[in-house]
Amino acid sequence: MVLFFYIVLNVLALFLFIKKKKMLHILEIIVYWMISTYLYQNFSAICYMNFKTLIVPEKQSLEFSHFINRTVLFPLLMVIFLHYFLFLTTYWKKFLLFGSFVFFLTGLEYLSDLLGVLIHKNWRVWWSFAYWVATLSVLLVCMKVFRRILYKGGNHL
Repeated sequence: MVLFFYIVLNVLALFLFIKKKKMLHILEIIVYWMISTYLYQNFSAICYMNFKTLIVPEKQSLEFSHFINRTVLFPLLMVIFLHYFLFLTTYWKKFLLFGSFVFFLTGLEYLSDLLGVLIHKNWRVWWSFAYWVATLSVLLVCMKVFRRILYKGGNHL
């Protein structure tokens, strides 16, 4: 049942993203998706294997649920965050968007804890908030650097 819920959630998020008019170049979407996946995969692996603060139960449906979340849902939501960040014009709106995505992503993380997909062990809630603040900040810096390179004008031979 949990696996079905996450498959529907991932497909719904992917479908909504595909149908949305993009503020990002297709190359940007691919690069930001890869960076987001890398950041979340490493976070998950380090906390799971090294620190033993996150536990993925050894049940195939829960393991697969975690797999599709870390490769599709969370990276997709981070790319959606970047899309809306570019769409907004004032710093106040961007700050509200940043904060709301931090809370939303933390909430999704704790939903997976509640459903038994990614169980927190000896975990402090503020660590999740700090992780998402750091991850979204790194993603914003990567976007600024990549956009500068991508949209650089002129002939450089």
